[in-house]
Amino acid sequence: MNKCIVTLIFVITTNQVFTQESIDYKYDIGIRYGLNPVNIYQGNYGVQLRNKLSNKWHLKYALTYNKTVSDERKSKELIYENGTDKILRTQGEYQLNFAGRFGCDYSPIKYLRLGVEVILGYGIGNSYLVDENEDPHYDGGMEHIYEYNNASKPYISPDQGVPNRQYVQFVDSNEYLNTGVSVQVGAYCPIRKRWEIGINYSPALVRFNLLKTKSKSNAVGPFDNNYSSFNVINHFINLVVKFKF
Repeated sequence: MNKCIVTLIFVITTNQVFTQESIDYKYDIGIRYGLNPVNIYQGNYGVQLRNKLSNKWHLKYALTYNKTVSDERKSKELIYENGTDKILRTQGEYQLNFAGRFGCDYSPIKYLRLGVEVILGYGIGNSYLVDENEDPHYDGGMEHIYEYNNASKPYISPDQGVPNRQYVQFVDSNEYLNTGVSVQVGAYCPIRKRWEIGINYSPALVRFNLLKTKSKSNAVGPFDNNYSSFNVINHFINLVVKFKF
C-alpha cells in the first residue's frame, strides 16, 4: 500500500513538473524605455504586445510616445546691436510624437533577437525662440532683451543671485503625419518562466509630413517660419521588460 501511495505521488509530481516546463506561452506584453545617445533630450516610451508564431518568429504591435528638442534652425544669430549691447537669437523646435508600430521579431539563436517595425504616427512641434545678450554679464542686458521684445520684465528677488538673462517664447505650432521604419538588434534574458528582460539598439528613419502650421505669437525681429516636411534618422538604446501569458 505504501509503495502504491509513493508511486502515485511520484507520478503526479512528475506530471506537474513536466506540464509546467512544457507550457508554451503564445503572447507577451511589455513596456519599453529608450534613450537617444546622439540627442540626450530625446526619450522614447511605449507598450507592446507580441504574438508567437514559432520558436523563432513573433508578430508585434506597439504604441509609443517620444519627446525631443530638434536641431536648432538658427543658432545665436545677431538680431540687434547697439554698441556693446548685442542680442543673439536661437530658434529650435520642441516635439511630441505619438505612433503606432507593427512588425516582427526573429531569433536566429538563443538570447539574440532581430526586429523590424513600420511606423505611423502624429506629431506636434512647437517652434521656440531664445534671445540672450552676447555678454551674459552685460549690465542691463536683460532689460534690453525684454524691451526689444515689447515684453514686461518679470520680478527677480535679490536673493536669486545673477538673473537668467534669456527671453524664451513659442512662436508657431506645427502638426505632422509621421511615417517610417525602424530595425532592432538586441539581446534578451529570460527571468524564470514568465518574465524576460532585453536591450536593443534601434535606428529609425522617419518622415515628418507637414500637415499645418498655426501661429502662436507676433514675435519681434527675424525668425524662420518657412516650415516644410523633413526626414530624421533617430537612434535609440531601448530597455524592454516582458511578461508572457
